[in-house]
Amino acid sequence: MKIGLISDIHADLRLLRRALGLLEEHRVDLIVCAGDLIDRGPDGDAVIQVFQDRGIPCVQGNHDAAVLNKQDRLRRKADFSQPEMQSQILNQNSIDYLLKLPQTQRFSWDNLDALLAHGTPADYGEYVFSNTPNDRFRAIAQEAESDILILGHTHEPMCVRVGGVWVLNPGSIWYNRFGVKHTCAILQLPTYEFDVFDILTGYPIGLPMIEI
Repeated sequence: MKIGLISDIHADLRLLRRALGLLEEHRVDLIVCAGDLIDRGPDGDAVIQVFQDRGIPCVQGNHDAAVLNKQDRLRRKADFSQPEMQSQILNQNSIDYLLKLPQTQRFSWDNLDALLAHGTPADYGEYVFSNTPNDRFRAIAQEAESDILILGHTHEPMCVRVGGVWVLNPGSIWYNRFGVKHTCAILQLPTYEFDVFDILTGYPIGLPMIEI
């Protein structure tokens, strides 16, 4: 089974389409998203419409959760003579969709349990980098109560095996802080083969697996 993993779209429709096209070329069976569909880019409504049309499972990221406060602030203070400000305003359908996203979702793939979250299972605002202390990784892996934990939020691709739990992050479609700038990933089961791809070139980037 092939699972396509995406995260941190940040309202970039062009790069989202490229990522989805790449994953479809590899004939994935399912695509899931670890959150943060909006902010930064200009295409929030269009990105959300793609998710609704395609029924892509997604969890709520920290930017998604802050949508009401952000939208209220923009409507009160933004200079709408500026096109970039106009593009930040979301329609009501988009706002409703974001507010209904769960903070976690569970799946069963090839008799393996998977948990999808944004930051950690308990906190969509917590950053889990590849150099996060081992004790924290062990606590998060135990908290997940699953064979696979898929995270986003950091914009850093990551593959960490914590005992019997695989903690994975596909990086960010919008912009990565480390190495290749725009990435998505494919997880093959039951072998746990995990490949991160450069969205712009279509090539895998050779991400090392870290074992704890």
